[in-house]
Formats: sequence, C-alpha cells, structure tokens
Amino acid sequence: MSNKSAAAASVPAVHKESGLPAEMMDSMMADAGMGVSTDPNEVGIPFLYILQDLSPQVKKRDEAYIDGAEVGDIYNHISKEVIPAAVGFDWIEVGFEPAQVEWKPDRGGFVAKHPHNTPLLQQVKQVDNGQGRMIPTLPSGNTLTETKYHYGLYRRSATADAPAGQWEAAVIGMASSMIKNSRELEGMKKRLRLPNGANAPAFAVYYSFKTLLVNKNNNDWFVWKIAMQTNGEQPRWVTSEEYRVSRELALQVAAGTVKTAAPDGGEQTGSEIPDEEVI
Repeated sequence: MSNKSAAAASVPAVHKESGLPAEMMDSMMADAGMGVSTDPNEVGIPFLYILQDLSPQVKKRDEAYIDGAEVGDIYNHISKEVIPAAVGFDWIEVGFEPAQVEWKPDRGGFVAKHPHNTPLLQQVKQVDNGQGRMIPTLPSGNTLTETKYHYGLYRRSATADAPAGQWEAAVIGMASSMIKNSRELEGMKKRLRLPNGANAPAFAVYYSFKTLLVNKNNNDWFVWKIAMQTNGEQPRWVTSEEYRVSRELALQVAAGTVKTAAPDGGEQTGSEIPDEEVI
C-alpha cells in the first residue's frame, strides 16, 4: 500500500452535515432523546403570542429585540422563535381552559392564574385606566383578566421554500380582544363530526393559525386568523402517530397536570382593545 493510500485509510469518515465523525453521529442517532425530558410536567410548555406595537421584541432599542421580528408575527416566549405572520403555524388542539389571570398593575408582571369563577370576582371593582377604559381591579391594585387558554401541538407551516417544522407543545392565551377568536375556534370544534354524527375529538384535525390586522376607532392591532384545514369539503385528519401523541397530551391537560412556563406578559400585549370593539 502506498503512503498516500495508508494516510487516506487512517482518516475517519465524517458526517457531511454535522462535521462530526460518522461513527459518533451513528451513536448519537441511536441514543436520540436520551437524558432529555419530554414530559410537560417537567418542561413547562411555552406560550405563543402575537407581536404587537408594544411588544419589546419589535423595538430595536429594547434588549429583548429580535432581529427581523415584525408586528403581527408569532412569538414563542421560551425558544424565542419568531414565525412570520404570512407563514403561520399548523395546530392540533388538545385542550381548553377558561381562567381569570391576575396581573400586577402597569405591566408589573404575572401573579397567578385563577379558576374562571374564582371568588376574587366578588372583590373586583371597575377602575378607569385614565383612557376611558374600565379595568377589573382587586383591592390590592392587581387586575383580573378573563383569559381563554388553548393547549395543543404546533409546527411552523410549510412554504414553497421550507418544509413544515417539528411538532411542539404550546399554549395560547386569548384575552380581551382575542376572546372572539377563542369562541370561533370552540365553534369549529363543536361542529366537527364523525361519520356516525358524534362530536369528533378536538385533536383529530389540523387547524391553521395566522394573524390578521384589525382597525377600529383609530386603533390598529393584530388578532388570530384561524381556519380548520380541509381536503376539498372534508377536514384534514391527523396521522395515527399524531393522534396518539395529541391524545396523551389531551389527557394530561384534562387531568390538570400540564405545567406551563411562567408567562412573561406577552399575552397582555395587544389586549388593550376592549371586547366590545371586536364582538
């Protein structure tokens, strides 16, 4: 064997995409997922927000600014992923939870999530925020916001330039001007029927989420634009594996064991427009 051939034989094969030795990559593929928790009780699932004019992610001088993020885009508050408004995401709905969310005044931060019929409602007084809007306020000065939580799996929608993303668990909080969107989604779910006429499980089909600009009374803001995905006149049913994973998450949501990451206030942003402006 020539010296040149011997040298070539001693160079280990390299995995083209990662640059790692091929043997090491093979081992990693065999051990994929080891040591990483996928239990929503251990890893708080993230919130998905619509970026609005007041969102720090779109303000270039804010430390939370994300290059390229624009008003109307969709934001994962844990991974910091930004999905362009025109792309949107696919959604499999697994659970719904109405709640009353307590916030510190003046965007001071999240305090607690309470049941939708919490006794705290009896302590609420409507306080003018100085801009002609009445805010449900507790004796502590904290506010209560009616919020509809939708739990599910999402993935960035496919485009002509990129395939669909990977499914991840997430929660979407819809408050104030977004409550109309929650009611629309609940209506779609209730109208979804199996061939025998029974109400289909919420996680049996795909939905599409994008955002829509609304302008009323000289106010501009973005809301959700939600549609059930279809094949012709029929809904697009999920795959058997997606159904299995979604059902497992749905059972955890129903049992109240799913842990969400602490909200960062993003679901407050864009909720300045009262319900009567959009309903």
